[in-house]
Amino acid sequence: MVFKQKYFILFFRYLWLLLALIAIIFIINKNILTDQSLVYQIDLSQAVTTEIEGPYPRNRVLYDSQLNVLAEPLYMQAYLPGHFTDLTVSGQLILGEQILDLGLKQIDGSWQWQTIDVENFEVTFDLANVYLSANKIQLIFSWPNLNNPDELKIKNLQLILHNDNS
Repeated sequence: MVFKQKYFILFFRYLWLLLALIAIIFIINKNILTDQSLVYQIDLSQAVTTEIEGPYPRNRVLYDSQLNVLAEPLYMQAYLPGHFTDLTVSGQLILGEQILDLGLKQIDGSWQWQTIDVENFEVTFDLANVYLSANKIQLIFSWPNLNNPDELKIKNLQLILHNDNS
């Protein structure tokens, strides 16, 4: 009888350990949170921070209280600290008569483009096929018909990374 009781106790002890291990693996797999988002409020006066590089090259922009665009294209890189499903870029531009093409670099070397023709904008990119280099994504700001660079100004810029684990 004592022999059976010993195996019975060992069985449940290992069962509880196995269930605890499965629960820990499940939590780690779900990145502890079920819905994540990360917001980068970009300080345009700095070319390089720990999470954002750009806009660069800096000789194509002039900063006073806003970013004055002198030439195009401009590039920006943002650090992704984990897996995210989509990126929302929002901001405020002074375009004049210009149209902005905003691109996100893809794995195959192409760009996923969004056209912006309003001053207050918000566009969303799918990150399924995004090109990552050192866990950074690359954005391009292009004004294809640039004729008067004095009209182009970037006032506010925000990157919002979303992750829906459902």
